[in-house]
Amino acid sequence: MNCFSIDPNDHWLFVFAHPDDEIAIAGWIHHLVSFGVPVTCAWAHQTRVRRKESEDAMWILGVLPEDQHFGDFPDGNFVDHLDQLTEWAESLINGVEPTRVVTGAFEQGHLDHDSLNYSIKQAWKGTYLEFPLYHAFCNVIQKINTFSDPRSGQNWEIPPSGQIAKTSLIDCYPSQTVARNLKLYRQLTKFKGDPADIDHIEKLRLHTVVDFLNPNSSPKLAKRILKTKEWKRWMRAMEGRIR
Repeated sequence: MNCFSIDPNDHWLFVFAHPDDEIAIAGWIHHLVSFGVPVTCAWAHQTRVRRKESEDAMWILGVLPEDQHFGDFPDGNFVDHLDQLTEWAESLINGVEPTRVVTGAFEQGHLDHDSLNYSIKQAWKGTYLEFPLYHAFCNVIQKINTFSDPRSGQNWEIPPSGQIAKTSLIDCYPSQTVARNLKLYRQLTKFKGDPADIDHIEKLRLHTVVDFLNPNSSPKLAKRILKTKEWKRWMRAMEGRIR
């Protein structure tokens, strides 16, 4: 399956945990809109300020206001509201009727991202796509824009117009530290001799989780994840749930 395919008959639904997560896949959203492919974007969390920031970002990408949806789940605590989050995702999907659904990968970078991925899995019976944000919460400096298995997924080179849109988005979130964080990450990876290409390449893959009771990473990294307070919190939330 070509994750980065253009079909005017598709309707893409991108579901994000937080306003500013869209930066990770903004080039592809911009590309779809430029070809007239229907795109809907949704966020499970909002505040008045953060909603306005993502609305400004969507103006740059060309996603119409009527194709933007916001939930009210508490930042950092999605894991405590999995049933309600799944109900929200089901309602969203039933209302939009997408042909393709995209969300952040289940990779233990942020429990809200993992919770949303889990809820999409419960709400959407088809195959969905996922993009990398960052992982894993056992690392002091998390890896950005790469899957925990760097061999997985498909890479897409963002065209110049999409690169301009993507970099413009970064300044849309003054309430957050995303601009500073990305700048520091670029400098750090360059200093280490392995510069991260977070401005020119985006990645997608088919949903890969076999179950939600094990970290979605290499055995070596999984051992470290299993010891974290975040993973223990996740497992408490998973008690009694199907995989």
